[in-house]
Amino acid sequence: MEQIDLNTMDELANRLLSDAKTNYGQGQFEKALDILVRCIRAPKSKENRELDVKVYNMLGLIYGYLNQETLSKENLIKALRLGEEYDTKECMIQSYMNLGFLHQKLGDLEAAQAYEEQALALLKECEDEGGRMHAVCLACYGIIQSKLGNDEWNIQHQEHTKLLLPAALDLKLRINYHQGNRQAFEKCMDELINSEMLEEDFVESGEFYLDICAFLWDEELYEELHRILLFMKQHLEKFPLAYLKYRVCNYEILYAKKCGTEEEQWEAVKDWMAILPQYEEEQQNAKRYSFDYVEYLHEEKNLSDKMEQRSKLDPMTGLLNKYTLEFLAEEYLKQKDKDEVTAVLVIDMDHFKQMNDTLGHLAGDAVLLDTAMIIQKFFKEDVLCGRIGGDEFAIFIKNVKDISTLLIQAEFLRQEIAKETSERNVTIAVCASIGIALSTAGFTDYASLFAAADRALYQAKKNGRNKIEVIE
Repeated sequence: MEQIDLNTMDELANRLLSDAKTNYGQGQFEKALDILVRCIRAPKSKENRELDVKVYNMLGLIYGYLNQETLSKENLIKALRLGEEYDTKECMIQSYMNLGFLHQKLGDLEAAQAYEEQALALLKECEDEGGRMHAVCLACYGIIQSKLGNDEWNIQHQEHTKLLLPAALDLKLRINYHQGNRQAFEKCMDELINSEMLEEDFVESGEFYLDICAFLWDEELYEELHRILLFMKQHLEKFPLAYLKYRVCNYEILYAKKCGTEEEQWEAVKDWMAILPQYEEEQQNAKRYSFDYVEYLHEEKNLSDKMEQRSKLDPMTGLLNKYTLEFLAEEYLKQKDKDEVTAVLVIDMDHFKQMNDTLGHLAGDAVLLDTAMIIQKFFKEDVLCGRIGGDEFAIFIKNVKDISTLLIQAEFLRQEIAKETSERNVTIAVCASIGIALSTAGFTDYASLFAAADRALYQAKKNGRNKIEVIE
């Protein structure tokens, strides 16, 4: 978290997205949602803007799994529009595929087909035929064709079922069944049950396994359904989410009523009742996540305008801008050791407007540049330095080992800034007031630390300016 450049900012945003993917894959949706919102807020260069497209795509998928379909589509459309704006075809393809998946889940097969067709058209432009994304897209499109009763298309395009992907196995099972190829059908069942896919990425794979359960139930293939349910139940015990377990329990009840004994029916109902409280709590939390996220979107309604600001350092001094400084400080405070002392210094030039009015803005700009250089001279390691206003600077210091040494540094900084500047035979004294707040006073987040430092700055101004005041 030392003074950084834009490349380091991109690394931070990329790391957040990677962490979100890990939590998403493990079904830790609450953590994933928190990280994804932080990832949207993360400062990033123009070259890394497509990262936001990936974030909105993942948000769309998560809200789809949480049965918040409206919010899911809103995020996926946002991802698609940003993908078009940034001309990132791969991200657009993913958005079309996700929209197709969402509409298929909702039973709107015509809309799902249209989205998958747009994804396939873009894949041809990207010359990605034969790749994993192309195989998944073809398989999803084939599943839709199967549900629409268009098995002729699937028979003509069986090559994409060769890969052991959840979507491909879902389609392969359907094709073999409709062709009456029992041996190939049984082989596909074995591949599904012996696969490790459900464990590796149970969120995505689980949806396709449940789709297979629906197919087997509709075709009255009850024993095959039972095999899939036992396989899923064995793996899903390891994961935190209840919604997949809840849906498996529903199929277990259906199977037990059709093929089981009264005792087996009762056991299936007991399993369903046991998972119900967790499922209902999960759905309630999903609504809360939705409300929180909608509120965040409302706050960030001018997000596209702010992104230009977020992607830059302060253009005059080369220090961090206000937004970037706040974000990086907040990210650090989220992960620091609880006993570690941090500090914020707020520096404000005294009588700066008078200086501009008397000597001119060029002279004022020169003073700001000199002040920025002096700040960087005194504060280098483990420090974030930024210009947060016209003549105001802020410094965030992590892991303060010795408070007295920090105060000495601040005093040397104040003395170094204090000097005289001249223009057109007019000389004016330059000086600054400094407010300091330390986390030892009980401040645990950047906003409270900054507010305390700002109060200390106000006290320094009130006490005659060119002074330091501390809250610790």
